Amino acid sequence: MSSDPVITFRPQGRFGNNVFQYLAMKVFQYYFPTFKYEYDYRNVSYSTKSLIITDFNFDDQLELVKQGKLNADMYDFICMDGFFQFSQFIEDHQDYVRGLFTVANTDIINPNFTMSHLAHYVLGYQHPFTSDDLVVHIRLDDYIMDGKNSAVIHFESYVDLLRSIRSRFTGKLYIIIDRIKYPFEQYYLHQFEEFNPILLTSTMIEDFARCYWAPNFIMSNSTFCWIPMIFGPRRSHWFPQNVGTFQNQKFDRVNDLSIIYPTKRFSF
Repeated sequence: MSSDPVITFRPQGRFGNNVFQYLAMKVFQYYFPTFKYEYDYRNVSYSTKSLIITDFNFDDQLELVKQGKLNADMYDFICMDGFFQFSQFIEDHQDYVRGLFTVANTDIINPNFTMSHLAHYVLGYQHPFTSDDLVVHIRLDDYIMDGKNSAVIHFESYVDLLRSIRSRFTGKLYIIIDRIKYPFEQYYLHQFEEFNPILLTSTMIEDFARCYWAPNFIMSNSTFCWIPMIFGPRRSHWFPQNVGTFQNQKFDRVNDLSIIYPTKRFSF
């Protein structure tokens, strides 16, 4: 292993979580360019010159870095240990963050993907959309939260928004959704029948590519659809109101084009 100072993150959760952890780490690496990224943090020995960044100290530590009060000479190991689902640091570094989405970037995101593999698939994907189409992302599955109420956006929130904007778009309406598993999901989708939607359900990477290329995009409260919007071209999109379901999540919009639509949660 190199003797260079190391920066890394502790992978937690699934793909969307891992990308946010990776992006938070890369923003710190931007200010510490001599630090080498190592994916597997377990291979790195903690030292007396280590810095652990969490959800709770992230903003303060990043501000110290920007002010020059925290510099590379003070540490030889930095580890991001949290989820970092915050919109501000991404907006503040949006050009740099978008520049990470390239086939030349071989950084590991998780055991299944490098940024290069993801970008290669997405950028070459032949999508079905025209500029007049409207695309909705819906997240259900694990947002049921094991019966402990729900983080699922109520279908009325989507339907009310669609009724107010659908006439502006002369193309088709697509819904990107994970594979249907539960009876309530059939009931949920039935509420969209008045719009004659086309359902798109496929592998994770194809659904990611579809979100990336969606020309006019109604987003869910899932990191999965936020990330392709962060990486992709600026375009019309509607972002769900953050109602504080997840205490540490401070993601309120993607960028200055975000139109926030009101949401309520679906109860079981």
